[in-house]
Amino acid sequence: MKVFPSPRAAAVYHPGLRLLHWLMAALIFVALPLGVWASLVPRGSQRSEILFFHKSIGMTVLCLVALRIVWRLISGAPAYAEPLGRLTHAAARSAHIGLYALMIAMPVSGYLSSNGAGTVVPWFGLFTFPHLLPKNDTLRIAAGQAHYVFAWTIAFVLAAHLGAVVWHAAIKRDSVLTRMWPGYRPAPPTAKS
Repeated sequence: MKVFPSPRAAAVYHPGLRLLHWLMAALIFVALPLGVWASLVPRGSQRSEILFFHKSIGMTVLCLVALRIVWRLISGAPAYAEPLGRLTHAAARSAHIGLYALMIAMPVSGYLSSNGAGTVVPWFGLFTFPHLLPKNDTLRIAAGQAHYVFAWTIAFVLAAHLGAVVWHAAIKRDSVLTRMWPGYRPAPPTAKS
């Protein structure tokens, strides 16, 4: 099955943005199952070790999304080789804004839940993030519930995002995927004789 379109002049995202995209995707796809696993493990067993990595990865995502937003605002997005329909463009824009918002909301709500519980938020054992708020059960519960809702929401939005990728690559066979594909080099424009 042919996934990529025929070589043609197609604009791609900056290589740094593509690297950040795939690095963050990998981190999120590790953090989500770790969070689910931690919620299923009884307190006192491996839960603290699992949460150690879950929190460290979550805070890494928060820092990287800040960098990614600034970089994206500076470098912009490449034009689509084939214009998207109005509805498709609106859906893609909404999904991307939603993903960015969730990549911020997930770690922030986790951080606030940890602050409310009076527990530390580590970064791979190198340092801990400061407690900005005192221990507070109301904060812990509210932020924990928000974190839970955000987790299900980001899982849904990621599934829709992956579905859109498959639709563009396998069904429409357009160049949307190539804009973010790592290492993809668009064909140089051919000289007209």
